[in-house]
Parts: sequence; C-alpha cells; structure tokens
Amino acid sequence: QNIDIIQEKIDHRIHQYRDEQKSFEQLQSKYDAEEKTYYKALQFVQQAKQRKELLEEMEDEYAGFYQGVKEVLKARHTLPGIEGAIAELIQVDKSYSVAIDIALGASLQHIVVKNEEAARAAIQFLKTNRSGRATFLPMTVIQPKEIPSHLINQIQNNPAFVGIAANLVSFDGKYANIIHHLLGNVIIAKDLQGANELARIIHYRNRIVTLDGDVVNPGGSMTGGAAKQKTSSLLSRKQELDTLQTKLVDMENKCIVL
Repeated sequence: QNIDIIQEKIDHRIHQYRDEQKSFEQLQSKYDAEEKTYYKALQFVQQAKQRKELLEEMEDEYAGFYQGVKEVLKARHTLPGIEGAIAELIQVDKSYSVAIDIALGASLQHIVVKNEEAARAAIQFLKTNRSGRATFLPMTVIQPKEIPSHLINQIQNNPAFVGIAANLVSFDGKYANIIHHLLGNVIIAKDLQGANELARIIHYRNRIVTLDGDVVNPGGSMTGGAAKQKTSSLLSRKQELDTLQTKLVDMENKCIVL
C-alpha cells in the first residue's frame, strides 16, 4: 500500500516535472525568438541611421545640385538675401513626387532670393569665383501664374484631374508667388490617356503632367517614356530623409519596449 502511494507521488512529480520542462522550453523558445527579433530590430536601426547620416551628408554638401547653385547655397550665410533652392523650400507627398519633379525640372534648382539686389550680389559672387551659373527668383518681382477659372471649371470634375500642381505641394506662405509662378499653370493628371482628354477640353493651352511623369505640352506635343532611375533626385532624397527621421524615432522606441 505504501509503495503504491509512493509510486503515485513519484508519477505526480514526474508529470509535474514534464509540465514544467515543457513550460520552460516554451519560454526559452519565446525568449530566443524575441531576442532574435530584438537584434534584428537593432540591425535595422543601425542601417537606418547609416542611411540617414549619408543623406544628411549629401544634403550638407548639396550633392546633386549644379556647381553654381551649390556654391551659392554653401555661401548663403555670407551672401545677402538667399532663401534657398526650390528643392529645399517645398514638401511633396510621395504620390505626387514624380509629377512635381517632372513639372519643375531644372526649376528645382532655381534659387529664391529676397530681391533683385540679392540676385545681383550672388551673380557677381559666381563671376568673381568663376563658380558656374545659377537662376535666381527675386521674391519682390516674380508674379504668380494661374489657369483661368473657367478652364478649371471645365476639368475639375473629370476623373483624370488630380489637381493644379501648385496646390499639391506644401511651402511657407511667403513663397506663394514663386511656387505659383512655377506650378500655378501646370495641371496634374492621373494618366496619359486622361491627360490627352483634359488637354482637348482646355484646347491644349496648358502643360499637363501625369503621376507617372508623362507630359502633354501646350500645343499638343507629348513627352514620356521610361526615365532612368533617379537615385539622386533632390525631392526623393529629401522625402527619404524626412521618412527615415520619423521611422527612426518609432524604431528606437520599439527597441526600448522590446
């Protein structure tokens, strides 16, 4: 009888041990998985930091800007009235970045200045240092461009119409005349077929750019195709840097939680 009781106790302890062993193995497995996730997250954070530092270095060195523009931007603290290049002064949603990039073209590197005197001083600086050329947009003289309201009324309810380019970018209000001068008369359309349709409605009076970057020019000519991958696009670089800065904060917070 005593032996049966002892055996029963032994069996109970064995079952208890096995249950605890199973719980331990599950906890160990969970720990290993979480540790792996943690170190993987740390690796992602490190990679993101390295990419951010590279992009910041490119921003600081004005990589991708024309020589003349770069020299003026680097000397902005000694030159009077330099506000910055258009690429620095606007923020663009990722869904519109290709269209705005194409719509602005070389204008992305135009330099906004307070007045004509500032433009003259910067041009003299470039001449003196033989540092190339740049285009300047004095805030005191540049006038906005716009599409007549009767034309907008004809196309704004069309499914292909995305918006007027100037209304799809964000910027400080003091640059409104400049941005509307560059983008106020440019229409953004969903696709090329839609752009052709809109162009017919407005009698080919304004440039229409699609979200993919194809263009219907005033008069009806069309430009498009497969553009080379623009790894150094000024707008995309700025967007990536902004996105990385936001993501890094979130990723680092998650690492702390882990």
